[in-house]
Amino acid sequence: SSALGTAPESSALGTAADPLQHAQRRRRMRAIQLAVKWNRPLVVEAIFKEQHNPKGEFTKSHQLALQYALELRRYDVIRLLMGYQGFSLQFVNLCKLYLVPNDGFLDSDEKLQRELLTNQGRIRDTTSPRRSYECFQDVIGIWLKNIDKAEGRPGVLSLSAFAETAPHFAHLFTWSVFLGEYSIADLFWRECDDPARVALLGSHQCLLIGNKMVTSKERLEEQAERYEQVAVDVINAADSQTDAFAVLEHKEGRFSLLDLALQLEMKRFLAHRHCQALLDRMWNGRHAGSSVELPENISMTALLWRATMPLTNPHYTAKARSLYQKKTQDEASKKARAGLKVERMLAIAKDAMRAARVEATNAMAAEPADLNESSVVRRKRFTDYAEKQRNHFTKFKARARGGVGAKLAQAADSAKKGFYQVPSVIFVLRFFMHCLFLVLYTYVLSYVDISKIPESYPALSDAEKVFHLWSLSIVLDDVASAIDADQTEATPPIKILRNVLMVVGVCARLETATRHAPVLYSMYQILLSFNVVFIAFALIEYRSYSKPIGVLYIVIQRMMQDLVIFMEVFLYIVVGFMLAFYGLYSGATPNEGAAADADAAADAFAPADFADSYGGTYGGEQLQRGARRALRTGASHPAAEAEGVEDQVSELWEAAFSQETAEKLDAHLEPTSALMKPMWAVYGAFELEELGNAPIGVAPLMWIYVLLSSVVLVNLLVAMFSDTYTKVVEQAEKEFRYQRYQRMYSAQNVWDPIPPPFSLPINALKLFRAAMRVLLAPFRTGAAATARGAAIVDPSRFSVGGTGSAADVAGGRSKPPAQSKRLQLKYLEHVEAEEAQTVEYKTTEVQGAMNQIHATQGEQFILLRDLIKDVTESAAG
Repeated sequence: SSALGTAPESSALGTAADPLQHAQRRRRMRAIQLAVKWNRPLVVEAIFKEQHNPKGEFTKSHQLALQYALELRRYDVIRLLMGYQGFSLQFVNLCKLYLVPNDGFLDSDEKLQRELLTNQGRIRDTTSPRRSYECFQDVIGIWLKNIDKAEGRPGVLSLSAFAETAPHFAHLFTWSVFLGEYSIADLFWRECDDPARVALLGSHQCLLIGNKMVTSKERLEEQAERYEQVAVDVINAADSQTDAFAVLEHKEGRFSLLDLALQLEMKRFLAHRHCQALLDRMWNGRHAGSSVELPENISMTALLWRATMPLTNPHYTAKARSLYQKKTQDEASKKARAGLKVERMLAIAKDAMRAARVEATNAMAAEPADLNESSVVRRKRFTDYAEKQRNHFTKFKARARGGVGAKLAQAADSAKKGFYQVPSVIFVLRFFMHCLFLVLYTYVLSYVDISKIPESYPALSDAEKVFHLWSLSIVLDDVASAIDADQTEATPPIKILRNVLMVVGVCARLETATRHAPVLYSMYQILLSFNVVFIAFALIEYRSYSKPIGVLYIVIQRMMQDLVIFMEVFLYIVVGFMLAFYGLYSGATPNEGAAADADAAADAFAPADFADSYGGTYGGEQLQRGARRALRTGASHPAAEAEGVEDQVSELWEAAFSQETAEKLDAHLEPTSALMKPMWAVYGAFELEELGNAPIGVAPLMWIYVLLSSVVLVNLLVAMFSDTYTKVVEQAEKEFRYQRYQRMYSAQNVWDPIPPPFSLPINALKLFRAAMRVLLAPFRTGAAATARGAAIVDPSRFSVGGTGSAADVAGGRSKPPAQSKRLQLKYLEHVEAEEAQTVEYKTTEVQGAMNQIHATQGEQFILLRDLIKDVTESAAG
């Protein structure tokens, strides 16, 4: 019962010096604990009424009752105590609340329980509220920080732990959600300063717990949807977009409310009309942090013209015109100001002298001078008089110059983002530069002089040098964006594959520039040819900001996921049939007649004169061997003989394996080989005549395979695509708006305004600094790390909810806008009005009235009992 130690005492409790008063205090606290344990708020209220507290302070007894009610999770008692005047959370021991056993998420977390047991002594040390809160930061705050790190969302849940220097309602809301006490959480949510932000965090908590508590996942997902809907309803309560924008743009730490919703993937919240309206304004630079306001419906062509032709940009022409006009006006008024300068300074001096003289006269009239004062005193009075004159002169001089307000305003304007930092401009420039890169890519692919192959390879041209630098800049830009602290999305696997192919291909080409390496040049050509597909696909991503293309892009993304699942199942089946065909052909006797027919057909297809004519360039023997392989039906599998670059695949195999193994692999990977027949038969690439000369068992096996692959599996894939399309189209609007803001956020906070290849040195410097931070991290001292951590969690930068404490530390903390609380009150009024119309509310109201009647009857019974007792004692006396 003495858990709060040095908490202020009520005058009724006194100093407990008298044993009788001490005994009464202990009995009162014991009665309060029993009343809280039995959840009897009326009894608790009656006990506090008996306590002499004329000022209505929130005394130590109230603090102990609040701590005990929180530990036992007594909703009615907590609600009663929150209604007292001077309610404070200052002495609440937050760590002790996490020690209370519960069969839920907190007890299942082994790391948290280990930390709580390790720091149990610090947790139960309640000699100072500040120590209790520091213990909460060291134990619970670090645990929440680790959860954020595991989820890839730094500074989301742990933000509230390091926000203040005293407990506040956001802490208790987080604790209540972890316990699943949503009624208590709603009680604390009503007192938060930033309700929409706290509701989004509550939704994220429920999803986080649901991922680890499988048994109650469905219920937690419903609760997460409820909290997200609460945040939506709070924003929806705004009467104007101005109020909504003030709440949505307010930043706590690194994130505004919109940014937090993006980090937590709250797609329904981001799809709200106010969020989308603010997004449209931010996309065109029409927000507080921008000095440029682009037209609302400006086209990409006009935007690209303004970005590439600055001299025709209305923003810069208007700025240049205003600067010229200002310069002209300054020159015109310079002479006039020069003439008035002397008169103005004289007037200022006269005003200063007059004011000082009046003040000195008043002072002398109020206090007669002492004729016997010493020279030191007179000198001091003269010095004070001169100082007053200088102060008056400075004041009038500042007034004449117009003050420093204009300079401060000019500095604030220069700190705003310019034209090339507007998200739409960044997006259009990147799209344009990517198109130019694709044009250069096409030219590089066509730059092959086959007349010099295989004796030599083309030298590294200027176009290829530019292409390689551009490719490197794109890779570095993607890497810098991926490791950026503000990045909200994971790097797509296709982009990773594209960058890897680009780097390997460029390295192979650079190697061929120094030595004769046919295999590496072939690899360079192959990789570049494959990679151009991904480069072209990136154009769809850039254009997906448009709604028609964006919705289709989302559908394609989901279908690609279905295709990956289908391909896994399909490959299992195909591998089985590939091995079956290989076994049938390998165990069959070679059909010499079929082989002879195939050779004759090959000779007819590639006669000697045709081979002689083109043999110097393409290899006539290669044409004949290719024709024989295409026409033979598996009777024999001659391997290819690599001569120069007549067969690039053979050379690649020979570079990795021995010649004999390479020849066998090359033969088995031929499209017409027994092993590869099923891969092409799924597209109908087989001839019925071939089945007539095939070994026994091939024809029925092919029939079964075609039926299974072309009919069953293909229709299954079509059904999967159809189901995905139906589901995605229903949610496409919400998903499109979410991805739209994701790209806008990347353009505003992640991407460099300078697109590749011009951003190559900037991104190289970023990566160098990041690498140095990682390499030097083990050598940093603990003090430096602690100081850096203190700077990161500086309380003056963060605030999530109200402290509920009279000792609220407001030293520079980012206070939520007044609209946040106003919107919350409007939302609560709307909810209470709706609840007042329900049967449940009417029943609760009647029950409350009955409880009030019972309480009144109980008080009357107690008074009557005391009266009878007094009368009986009087009669006995």
